Amino acid sequence: MGLFSNKKESDKKAEKKDFIQATVLEAYSRDVGHGIARIDANSMKELGVIIGDVIEIVGKQKTVAKCLPLYPSDEGKKIIRVDGLIRNNSDSDIGDFITIQKIKAVVAKNILVKPLKEIPPIDERYLADALESVPLIKGDTIMVPYFDDSLSFKVLETDPTEQPVWITIETIFHIENIDDFQRGLDEYQNGNYEKAIEFFEQCSKDNPDDTISLFNKGLALYQLNRYDEAIDSFDFYLKTNKTNAEALTCKGNALEKIGQNEEAIKCFDEALEIKPNYCDALYSKGTVLRDLGKSDDAIKCFDEILQIDSNYSNAWYAKGVLFSNLKKYEDAIKCFDEVNRINPYYGAWNNKGNLLTDLGKYDEAKKCFLKAIELDENQPDLWYNLGFVYMHTKNFQDALDSFDISLEHRTDTVDIQKQRGFCFAQLGKDKDAIACFNAYLVHHTDDMEVMKWKKIAQLRIETDSSFQDKPMPNSEP
Repeated sequence: MGLFSNKKESDKKAEKKDFIQATVLEAYSRDVGHGIARIDANSMKELGVIIGDVIEIVGKQKTVAKCLPLYPSDEGKKIIRVDGLIRNNSDSDIGDFITIQKIKAVVAKNILVKPLKEIPPIDERYLADALESVPLIKGDTIMVPYFDDSLSFKVLETDPTEQPVWITIETIFHIENIDDFQRGLDEYQNGNYEKAIEFFEQCSKDNPDDTISLFNKGLALYQLNRYDEAIDSFDFYLKTNKTNAEALTCKGNALEKIGQNEEAIKCFDEALEIKPNYCDALYSKGTVLRDLGKSDDAIKCFDEILQIDSNYSNAWYAKGVLFSNLKKYEDAIKCFDEVNRINPYYGAWNNKGNLLTDLGKYDEAKKCFLKAIELDENQPDLWYNLGFVYMHTKNFQDALDSFDISLEHRTDTVDIQKQRGFCFAQLGKDKDAIACFNAYLVHHTDDMEVMKWKKIAQLRIETDSSFQDKPMPNSEP
């Protein structure tokens, strides 16, 4: 007969493991910004870590954190609580399943960091004070409080370099200076084009041979719709970089914007002589040919791109628009399907929905508009087009709801009042219908159809007739 042990199951020694896995959850508020990861006590035993040890966290990439136990209410849930900074450094999100293992860390002697945005002058010793006892590795983003804001840095190098390091009060931080060129690039990436131009101009002033700053200045000017100035910048750059296909293409794009289409095409052709498989130049040439009404030539450009790169989604989208304009609906739908295969885009779903509406395939069209709305619910035309489908299928309340949401996101509200009025009338809400028709007729005084709908609504109110006794005109929206 076997012997029974009086030792509780929970008292059994946890089996040691090299790693465990856990589900990511948000950190406790007290831990935010302190480089802390919390796991349950049993997981700590399995990994052989104690309070304050360093653990490696592996999501899509690696980072490290100081290990502490979870609160009792979270025990046994196989979770890890970390803040947004640790999630960013491990490239993981809440709900992800990540890997955790014990790792040895050594005291950091020196740390080289780079500000992620422009910072005020600060004493580098402050970083050691603010980050004392925080573990980190090369490539991590770190953040320190600064009055009511915070300062963010990228860890470029650590000393020692071989393994994770601890920050102590003795650690010496070195902040890499950001030059004007890098500041210009950062401002450009953040959409601050005027500021970017200032930095690029300073670079050119400091170093007249720095032509790349002129090129980048041209890109920023283009984003500000200052096309003539952009062309001047590209020309200055091209004086010493005559065979740069990208600069020629950018100049061509700017020329197209000011209506110089033939000159633009010459730039694209010159770029393609230098770099025959340059898809961006082919795409720009195709769009200009399309706008000039040369559809067949434009399609040849887009087809050539897709022979080089079948996943160049802009070419599929442009082909889809062209086929739509040519009433080749099935071909257009296939193109928009390719766009959504490569990278789902609300515009492609919307265009496919419009084509299916024209083909009378309202249920399929509705699915397309709903897909588009999932991708960007703040686009008013998506709701407007969905409302049209509901009108076609006589779901007037759903149509009205869609038009109302569209109104919330658009500045031009006149034309939609016609459709809202029609829906209200079909629902028997004649006073609301008349109010919509009046708002529309202020700007469209000669629309006889709307005046007819308004007159019938007025008659129904005057005679107190039911909708069935005097129905609205049987008109398609």
